[in-house]
Amino acid sequence: MTRENQAILGLVFQYPLLNALREEYPDDLEILAFPCNQFKFQEPASNSEIPPLLEHVRPGGGYVPNFPLFEKLEVNGASEHALYTRLKSVCPPVKTTIGDPASMIWSPIRVGDITWNFQKFLIDAEGVSYKRYDPAVLPAQLKDDIELLIKMRDMATSSPQPDDKATDSSNGAPSSKFW
Repeated sequence: MTRENQAILGLVFQYPLLNALREEYPDDLEILAFPCNQFKFQEPASNSEIPPLLEHVRPGGGYVPNFPLFEKLEVNGASEHALYTRLKSVCPPVKTTIGDPASMIWSPIRVGDITWNFQKFLIDAEGVSYKRYDPAVLPAQLKDDIELLIKMRDMATSSPQPDDKATDSSNGAPSSKFW
């Protein structure tokens, strides 16, 4: 493999690992993938070219993601997508530095910026951001946190719910009954 091919391939070996993680938690985990070309232009393909490129080249071997692959977007800078503005605002950065500013193609550069493709965010079933992970963290390394969130969700849904007598029937306000 040439050095250029290694640079282009980068972390794409994680795609099949994401499929495996999704298969392990089919009813409890949804993976959403947002390609980005802001990191040394490692995703130069058009939106329509990305799926066949994944299937035949990187990672290749007939790979097809078992999760939604959205259109490319910007995750940093003045044109960053609102989803990433929100995620970065509630999940602290995973590193104290984000790299060499000379290699960054966005502006402004912020300490909380995404550092590279395959940075991951774990969000609970209610849509609350739980944790942010460095791109080098492999999908399987999220299992403990995923299982914790599943357990917390299951505990919340199995806890006793107030009965109908807990409200004052005249105005719908809570009664003085405790549960």
